[in-house]
Amino acid sequence: MHFLEEVALKRWGQCVAEPNQAPAVVVEPDPDADLEAEKHDQVAVWNTLLELYLSSPSSALTDKALRLLKSSDLPYDPTHALILCTTREYTPGLVLLWEKMGMYEDVLRFWMDKEKEGISSGASREVVRCLDSYGSSHPHLYPLVLRFLSSSPELLSRHTDDVARILEHIDQEKIIPPLVVVQILSRNGVASIGLVKQWLMARIKEAREEVDMDQKLIDSYRTETATKLKQVKDLSDPEHPRVFHVTQCAACHGQLDLPSIHFMCNHSYHQRCLGEHDTECPNCVRSHSMIREIRRTNEKLADQHDVFLSEVKEGGFAAVAAGFGRGIMNVSRLDDVAA
Repeated sequence: MHFLEEVALKRWGQCVAEPNQAPAVVVEPDPDADLEAEKHDQVAVWNTLLELYLSSPSSALTDKALRLLKSSDLPYDPTHALILCTTREYTPGLVLLWEKMGMYEDVLRFWMDKEKEGISSGASREVVRCLDSYGSSHPHLYPLVLRFLSSSPELLSRHTDDVARILEHIDQEKIIPPLVVVQILSRNGVASIGLVKQWLMARIKEAREEVDMDQKLIDSYRTETATKLKQVKDLSDPEHPRVFHVTQCAACHGQLDLPSIHFMCNHSYHQRCLGEHDTECPNCVRSHSMIREIRRTNEKLADQHDVFLSEVKEGGFAAVAAGFGRGIMNVSRLDDVAA
């Protein structure tokens, strides 16, 4: 062990630094050395040293092994290290390697198995701690932990506050729907209604408020649509000509006099203010052009049936609703899709 440590230090300037200690030696690389062979030698030395550290009953050497595994500068083989930690049953190193390799679900399942086997008294606390550490960037871990904590009455009684906190986080981040949460908690009869009563009441209240808001929007859209349809009917009725009562120019805001030009949108202009080539109301032309562009885009998308079908597979009903808005649900379009 000492021989290999000296080799690593004198040949490459590498060592397992003590806490808050910088590497002691800086070694200039040999310009004539084979870099690939040097790298292979370094990995071989540190793999061997890790095995020697883990073979010793000394806590100082196992701590040294953990510092080696934590190091980002020392070149060891992670797969070899994982095998060593598994065979030596070195839990801190095993968990650390899983974390470094992004195997967060394996870390959780490891502690869950320890809890089920009754080997570690604090295994369930480690599950919650790991969820707090990884959950923000890996939300798929929350349903897994929720199933685990509600798997037995003993676990649930120990982690009632944790379950409540997890439920609040799931709701805030919209990780899974409330119905799925209820299915998870009710699958084995361990969790009671009282555990999630307040949470469910809050979710039901929010759902009702969303429904009421959607209903108000629907009513407002219907009213607006009816008003627009009446305007279209009045404008297209040849038996009732439009009478303009506007007395102010919409451009210069001066008194309107002849020659003047009136638009069906109720905007009127002096001819001199409008210009010679303007055939649309300057105040409305931008919004009208945006609407025409949206309609053209929707018509193009409505013909792309394969895109619509892929959207339905991914988005479900939301994609169908969006299809209605784009006009893809017209009878002629549906016939094309069916064909």
